[in-house]
Amino acid sequence: MSLFGHLFNSVTSSIASAFVFHTPSPSYDLRSSTRDPNSRQEFFFNDEAESVFREDERSRLEAGLTHTSRGNRIVTMFVPCSTTVQKTIFFSHGNGEDLGRVAHFLLKLSDKFNCNVFSYDYSGFGRSTGKPSEDDLYADIKAAFEVLWTKYGVPEEKVVLYGKSLGTAPTAQLASKLKKLPGVILHSPLSSGLGMVLSGTWSMGPFPVAELVPLIDSPVLVIHGTQDEVIPLSHGKTVHERCRRAVRPLWVEGAGHLNVHDYSEYWQRVECFLAGELS
Repeated sequence: MSLFGHLFNSVTSSIASAFVFHTPSPSYDLRSSTRDPNSRQEFFFNDEAESVFREDERSRLEAGLTHTSRGNRIVTMFVPCSTTVQKTIFFSHGNGEDLGRVAHFLLKLSDKFNCNVFSYDYSGFGRSTGKPSEDDLYADIKAAFEVLWTKYGVPEEKVVLYGKSLGTAPTAQLASKLKKLPGVILHSPLSSGLGMVLSGTWSMGPFPVAELVPLIDSPVLVIHGTQDEVIPLSHGKTVHERCRRAVRPLWVEGAGHLNVHDYSEYWQRVECFLAGELS
């Protein structure tokens, strides 16, 4: 085999290793509701969940099911705030997470910013069926977005797409196709598959976030921890530089991959974006 062949195999093997999906043990079950006859399913969390939920918190988490174009059934979660809110945050979580592990964060987003929050589990995550893949991620977010409109009546112009880590890939892909979004948040984004292996300046390969962001017509806020040990800060900077309508980014000094939202400046910057920088 030629030197190029060996190098190519080494690189592609590294990419494959870097993007093995980590699907944790499901942190919840879905059961028929005993409280609301109009709701077919509700969440019951187990010890894998982020923490214990009070009954008033659990009752706010509305469970749903829908099918994707690739034949998988995915779970959705809707966190209503009130009937008069002007925004709904559509959240795509990171690798190694499922809805039970991010539910408290979603509740906090809703309460802090007085907005509805909607999320979903990728194929193979939580109680969603199938196995995860890049193509399934894109089918998953499309199916979930359709639920937000058809079931909850939320139009595109009131939806802020928010992707975290792995979730920045489907978020950027969907945002590049929509024209009425008021804004997009990319939290700890990767630049691309090759960028994960070689450097944050590469924008080709699987999950081409940096290739997609120039196509987004909405304001884009990029957030990244300066000490991110999973996706280096260089990725966030590459993505920010390539956004056509980037707003002032947030580089959280000292934050790693999992604790950006533990810093007060995170909440202040997101509030500023939602309150004054959307289209």
